[in-house]
Amino acid sequence: KMKKLFLLSLLGLIAAGNPVAAQNRPADQPSTSFPYTPGLDVKAMDTTADACVDFYQYTCGGWMRNNPIPADQPRWSVYAKLAEDNQRYLWGILDGLAKDTRGRNARQQKIGDYFAACMDEGAVEKLGAKPLVPLLQQIDAMKSKRELPALLANLQLKTADSGFFFGFGSNQDFADSRKVIAFASAGGLSLPDRDYYLKTEDKSREIRAQFVAHVARMFELLGDSADVAKRNADKVMQMETELAMASLSRVDRRDPHKLFHNMDAKALKALTPGFDWAGYLKVAGLANHGRSVETLAHISRHMASQPIGMDCYPYCASSTILTWSRVGGASKVLVTWSKPHPEFSGMELSAIAGKLGLSQEATVAKLLPAGAIYFAMHEDDVQRILKFERTMVGSDGLPHDTSPHPRLWGTFPRVLGHYSRDLGLFPLETAVHKMTGLTAATFGLADRGVIRVGAHADLTLFDEARIAEGATFAKPMQPALGVDTVIVNGEAVWRDGRSTGARPGRRLQRNAA
Repeated sequence: KMKKLFLLSLLGLIAAGNPVAAQNRPADQPSTSFPYTPGLDVKAMDTTADACVDFYQYTCGGWMRNNPIPADQPRWSVYAKLAEDNQRYLWGILDGLAKDTRGRNARQQKIGDYFAACMDEGAVEKLGAKPLVPLLQQIDAMKSKRELPALLANLQLKTADSGFFFGFGSNQDFADSRKVIAFASAGGLSLPDRDYYLKTEDKSREIRAQFVAHVARMFELLGDSADVAKRNADKVMQMETELAMASLSRVDRRDPHKLFHNMDAKALKALTPGFDWAGYLKVAGLANHGRSVETLAHISRHMASQPIGMDCYPYCASSTILTWSRVGGASKVLVTWSKPHPEFSGMELSAIAGKLGLSQEATVAKLLPAGAIYFAMHEDDVQRILKFERTMVGSDGLPHDTSPHPRLWGTFPRVLGHYSRDLGLFPLETAVHKMTGLTAATFGLADRGVIRVGAHADLTLFDEARIAEGATFAKPMQPALGVDTVIVNGEAVWRDGRSTGARPGRRLQRNAA
């Protein structure tokens, strides 16, 4: 039964993205300018009405006459129209960046390319349910309810969907807004709220019947026969109805006291003894998320009494050899190389397991020796550590890997472009110092990391507006954007988008020029 609900939730990801045409309404078009509406629009008034009899008609009658409720909207107002105008204007900006690629900076390129990919309906239709196959295979591989917590954590992280029984995330503590804490919330309902499942009048019964027919059709599209699809759809409705009975009503959800029940991990376990929260949090990688606040404070205290160096690379994923012990703590694992199976380099471990028809643990054993990238860190922690005054920007990598971590090619331009320029995490000068002067000072490298007469000429000339990493997890060996020239020991090693072939680098010694 659980597998059927998982399937419905995943298929909902596809259904939610399919456009539905508005009835009796011209096709929407992007706008290149925002419609002007004066603060006091006399055309919105109905001066034929008597203000002393119907003041609302007098002040708003003209607007209601000129703006009838569209056929695809349940209601209409100035604010709804403003929101739609704003969406259409933003659409125009995105559409322009997607179609006109001339003169785009790094941020505009990312925005335009992302929008173009999302709007490529032909590619979406061609792919169909193919992108969901690895997730469907994980669900199908579940042998018992004991595996449910780990599977839930994995699916929720990969889809950001609260349709898998419950939602889990972070939010401000209702009792202390200075804190951000974990929240678990009711979920698993496809219809808007519990009343859609529990009301008994004819309209609600009709909606439920239509919903069951819709779910049955989705199972048929997955390959079930009509009879099997109907039975599976009925199971889904039965499960969601039980979840609805345990959910708050729309009215109750307006009461913050009914939404907030603060408890520690021990109390949570006592409340739900049948659910392995430790296993769930381990796979979700949440056990240590946010704890950089504690570790940085600890490091800062000890820096006052002893020399401590620390570095960080600007990614939420680490890279090392492939081991089963590390897989459980990651939301996603990419295989970077495999000696016995090089054909799987660059693929997700879950997809490889599905292709081989094995469990992930058995798949790891089959691939060894191998390397992997583990997605297990939280972006808030990465930013907090990067911003810390004494943090150096560091990178490493294995250039001979078939599909290495993008940090090998992208670390420094990512800090300069994404974190400094785009996010404003720190000024450009600070970003440069973290990867040059601070590093040289920490390791005692004389006349390095500074620009002055007599120092070694190690320089990078880049365009501040264009600098960005070209390397991605899908294509990790791509040169940076916006880099003009790189000089090492006074000799150019990179110019005009290519290597010069010069190799003036040398081994460095502490406190030696």
